[in-house]
Amino acid sequence: AGSAPAAAPSNDAFASAQQLSGAQGAVAGSTVDATRESGEPWHAGGNGSRSVWFRWTAPASGQVAFDTLTTSFDTALAVYTGSAVNTLTWVASNHRWDSTGTGSRLRFAAVAGTTYRIAVDTYFSSDSGAFTLRWAPVAVPSNDDLAAAQAISGETGTVQGDNTEASSEVSEPWHAGSTAAASLWYRWSASFTGDVSFDTVDASFDSVLAVYTTSTGPRYPLNRVAENDDAWSGQNGRR
Repeated sequence: AGSAPAAAPSNDAFASAQQLSGAQGAVAGSTVDATRESGEPWHAGGNGSRSVWFRWTAPASGQVAFDTLTTSFDTALAVYTGSAVNTLTWVASNHRWDSTGTGSRLRFAAVAGTTYRIAVDTYFSSDSGAFTLRWAPVAVPSNDDLAAAQAISGETGTVQGDNTEASSEVSEPWHAGSTAAASLWYRWSASFTGDVSFDTVDASFDSVLAVYTTSTGPRYPLNRVAENDDAWSGQNGRR
């Protein structure tokens, strides 16, 4: 008696990508017995070889997130534009959105009417399994970009923020030696001459903090004044 050949997923090939629709949704999939195509890019820097493909045409312009956060194996997730697997243009990618988990999450600025190609792959070639691919629009903080920095004032004060859906900008510097990934911006004009302290010591995550000046308005390059990570050997930034 012989064994039957493995059956690859129906969306194993780029040309057979599964159609997604709607501003948000979720779809089940599997990388078991999936394969890699000739000329296919390596997704999110991994060496996986079990990719499956989806295609989604944005119904509206705006920020959208795709994720595989509920998966039980180490995924690589990537989004591209293009009509051939060997001539794709990279849009966004991620591996391990949460360093304690295995799922991936990415966010990008979708353009209405544009068709995006989404690859779900294993990050390591030996992994495979079932997953759920989810997508939904996201609300970006108003001070996500340097040009839209939130004004703060006074010799002392407190302001609340949330960088959950924040992002980094092209050419943004690394703050306190950490790769910029979810930065928010504020602007403050000194009303006195002397030392001043800024801190995020009550943050619920491991934050970094940096201060810059620029004499040419809200744009890069920036002149670094001070920066900090892990004040007092703790987990939150202060300087």
